[in-house]
Amino acid sequence: MSGSQLLLLGGTPQVVSDPNFEYTTLLLPGNGTNGAQNNTFLDSSTNNFTITRNGNTTQGTFSPFSQTGWGNYFDGTGDSIKISSGITNQFAPGSAFTCEGWFYLTSSSASQMLFCVGGSTVDWNATTGILFQIYLFSGTLYWQSNAGGSANSLSGTCPSLNAWHHIAVGYNGTTTRVWVDGTSFASGTPSYSVPSYSNAMVGSDVNNGNNFYGYASNVRFVKGTDVYGAGNTSITVPTTPLTAITNTQLLTCQSNRFIDNSTNAFAITRNGDVSVQAFSPFNPTAAWSASTNGGSGYFDGSGDYLNSPATGQFAPTGNFTISMWIYPTSFAASFYVLAGSWNTGTSNEWLIQYDNTGAIRFLTTTDSTFSAAGVIKLNQWQFISISRTGSTLTGYVNGTSFRSYTLTGTVGVATKVVYIGAQQGTTWPYIGYMANFRLVDGSAESATPPTAPATAISGTNMLLNFTNAGIYDATSKNDLETVGNAQISTAQSKFGGSSMLFDGTGDWLRAPASPNLDMGTGNLTIEGWFYLTATVAVDYRMIVSDATNGNNYVSIRSGGTGGQLEVNVSGTSFRFNLNNSVTINTWFHLAVTRSGTTWYGFINGTSLGSTTNSGSFNIGNGGMFVGRFGGGTAYEWPGYMNDLRVTKGVARYTASFTAPTAAFPLL
Repeated sequence: MSGSQLLLLGGTPQVVSDPNFEYTTLLLPGNGTNGAQNNTFLDSSTNNFTITRNGNTTQGTFSPFSQTGWGNYFDGTGDSIKISSGITNQFAPGSAFTCEGWFYLTSSSASQMLFCVGGSTVDWNATTGILFQIYLFSGTLYWQSNAGGSANSLSGTCPSLNAWHHIAVGYNGTTTRVWVDGTSFASGTPSYSVPSYSNAMVGSDVNNGNNFYGYASNVRFVKGTDVYGAGNTSITVPTTPLTAITNTQLLTCQSNRFIDNSTNAFAITRNGDVSVQAFSPFNPTAAWSASTNGGSGYFDGSGDYLNSPATGQFAPTGNFTISMWIYPTSFAASFYVLAGSWNTGTSNEWLIQYDNTGAIRFLTTTDSTFSAAGVIKLNQWQFISISRTGSTLTGYVNGTSFRSYTLTGTVGVATKVVYIGAQQGTTWPYIGYMANFRLVDGSAESATPPTAPATAISGTNMLLNFTNAGIYDATSKNDLETVGNAQISTAQSKFGGSSMLFDGTGDWLRAPASPNLDMGTGNLTIEGWFYLTATVAVDYRMIVSDATNGNNYVSIRSGGTGGQLEVNVSGTSFRFNLNNSVTINTWFHLAVTRSGTTWYGFINGTSLGSTTNSGSFNIGNGGMFVGRFGGGTAYEWPGYMNDLRVTKGVARYTASFTAPTAAFPLL
């Protein structure tokens, strides 16, 4: 655990921080209450209603309040975000400017635009009609202004792939300088003419072409201030998220949704399937906690929903509020239901529903009108609030009203079930994540998106914060389903007094598809502590696998010399001999890393050798299994796991090392 800080507590070394935590995309400590799974949902109101789980609805730590910060993921195919409405001269260089952001590049092929400002018909290689642009071409990083010619183009070698890099451009009225990770990359004295421009783009040119592959975080443009001093050959790279300092014209790619945090508050248009991800260049300042960071429920759209009992239910006669955060992931069907007690359209029934155009409505017998299209958006968090003050009901998304009408009398039926994630259980199922579902009888709460998880304020009839996961991801990036009776057990542990138990028959974990679990061709580390209760004479004991076809996995298998550690990369496998180092009923540490194209295997810190493979390793493809194979045969894990950790972009070990002597840090 090179670079970690240690603290001695009672003579036992405890790791308190991990300098690579920002690259950790899964960490399952396996600590908790004996027998705990992710299947029990709690109502945190004083009613303490019994919540019934249907289908394989699950919960976890992915939430609108991630402690690890935010970035936007661009898959290179039609993905970008666009700022156009209201732009006048905010991006004209003037006497000084600073343009910066963090970028995690996953490919250097083709031409890729990171950030540009220009007119409506400009592409990456134009010399007129653009204001400026940062782009990659044939392995070279360029800054280019619009006057044309080599004097207006600064270039240098593309930063390394699969790692966060801070790229900044500063202008002081004479000199323009580009820094990468705080070091001068190039400088010159380009001129700037100011064309009639109408678009600023992150992830593409203004025609949504030449798309970027990777992540962007904390993209900021400041006009009138040379923040870092263009005369400086080195600068100090910020270690915390950027803020809207004086003269900030744009600040984006840093929130749980697509917004501009500058005072301009430009509207952001999302193109393609670019998504908001809890992946950023910054280490958290505190570990995940339920009260500070919250959690979410995950609904896969196939039989997943929750319901309350049919007694004492939400039925306000005066002011009320229904609110929740949602992160929808699909528009594949026609309609989706978030919550309601609607059955046949009889008196007092209600429903919150949206369609595949992004139009939303609060359906009652008084009003059935959908909003305009595009109010609900995919792959980002958004705060939904429906409230009544007096006789006026208003629906909001992220604090903006989408519908207001007169509604008097009782809303809801005290003897009817409230369904969450579908109508009456089976109709129009929701697909995605939900957090902080709250029903409040007696007050119209603020529609402004909150900055912390919901609490049981006065009048709360029901509150689901989805923080009762027994097996949770300490990085707050994933919700995992505990399949079968996969659970927490205090019978065995390496650290912390408990571990994850899999009985080898129908037990495993499943995480939804995520780009954060797709390693691509970058560096990586997959490691953890493992304890087998049965031999590996059945061919394979699976550790992690993609859930689509099993073309990417890490497992232990029989054969070779005393068993083997096997890795499959895009359908091509290779093995490391374990040399009889694995025995049943004993804890052992396994690690697999990749640095460049070289893969390494380790057991208890001892090198098992290396091999070369340049393929793409995507265990998040269609979702990820822990303890099961993603192909036709289960090959399930019989035994325990502690501290299963996946690190994206970092090969933590390339030579023998001392196996961890304490639990992995949670920040």
